[in-house]
Amino acid sequence: EETVFLVDVAYIDIDTLNDWKDQTILMMEVPGLRVHDAQILVGAGIRNRKELADAPARTLFMLASEFLQTPQGDRVIRDDDYLWRRRAARAAQTPL
Repeated sequence: EETVFLVDVAYIDIDTLNDWKDQTILMMEVPGLRVHDAQILVGAGIRNRKELADAPARTLFMLASEFLQTPQGDRVIRDDDYLWRRRAARAAQTPL
C-alpha cells in the first residue's frame, strides 16, 4: 500500500501492483511466456508457475476465455491484435 501511495497515480491501486508483480514473476519462471500471455493468465486467476503447471488445458482455456470477455481482457486482445497486424504488414513488405 505504501508503493501505491508513493506512485500517486489514480488508476494504479494495490490490485494493479499485485497483478504486475505476478505477471513479472510468471514471465521470469516460465521460459518463453510473453507479456500478453502473462496478462491473460493473471487475469484468469493463474498467478504462479505451480497453478499454471497443475491446471488442465480445458480449465486454462475456459478461464482465459472468461477473462477475455471483460474490459481488461478486451484491452489485452486489442494490444495483441495491433501487434499481429503490424508484424503482418511489415512481413508483407519483406520479400520471401
